[in-house]
Amino acid sequence: MARITRIVITHHQLRLEPPFPASWDSRPRTRFPATLVRVFDEDGRMGVGSGDAMLGFADYEHLFIGQEAMELNRHHAVLMNIDFHAGRPWPLDVALWDLAGKTQGQAVWKMLGGKAPRLRAYQSSGVHRSTNDMVGVATRCLAAGIPALKLRFGRSDLAADLAALRAIREAVGDQLDLMVDCNQGWRMPWDTAPSWDLEHALQVAKELEKLHVFWMEEPLHRGDYEGMRALRNRAGIRLAGVASLDSRHSPVKSRQGADCSVLIRGEMAWA
Repeated sequence: MARITRIVITHHQLRLEPPFPASWDSRPRTRFPATLVRVFDEDGRMGVGSGDAMLGFADYEHLFIGQEAMELNRHHAVLMNIDFHAGRPWPLDVALWDLAGKTQGQAVWKMLGGKAPRLRAYQSSGVHRSTNDMVGVATRCLAAGIPALKLRFGRSDLAADLAALRAIREAVGDQLDLMVDCNQGWRMPWDTAPSWDLEHALQVAKELEKLHVFWMEEPLHRGDYEGMRALRNRAGIRLAGVASLDSRHSPVKSRQGADCSVLIRGEMAWA
């Protein structure tokens, strides 16, 4: 089997003009950072991944150079250790799987046990638009044949969030599945605003249930397992947890995390 000969990491910045006011970020973004990870084997093949910045990875690169590229379980175990001791190294995991797929001439989804090449997709909004603009987003989504739309909450008050959601439901009826991301699971480093408490989340859940929302995402802080369990028991709506439950040791697999959410979401470049 071919061995790994090089790992190349490059960092890129795309200027955003005008700035992008992401709903989960209190500071409008003027640049979009991107990190590319390329892993090469001795036969000249290249796997590509992208995600976190891989800062500090140079200290661990030697753990992969010279190793057989297809030893994916071994590489994953090393990456788990690096994840504990340093930053998230998971873009390399993506690149290694990409390389493995090219080596074996298979789609990675098949190698991972996938049964079909198609998944039901949804469109996700990223900013807090006006009510009329959000209705426009929903109608264009419907016209494009996309079956579901996710809205972001977090406007100046809950009434404004609900007004946008209600207007969309009135405009498209039940032709679109609607989901709501409350963005309470985590914060940007500079954002110290507290997450919702259980009673506020329950109030929101009841309003979403009236509007036939398919799921309620990140209604509480990612570490509030007791709150998520209580919300699940008291609310009549599906709950979705945070995407950053990122390893085999995640609380979602522990007794503490059991029964907290109905829908488990994973971020491929964090796992």
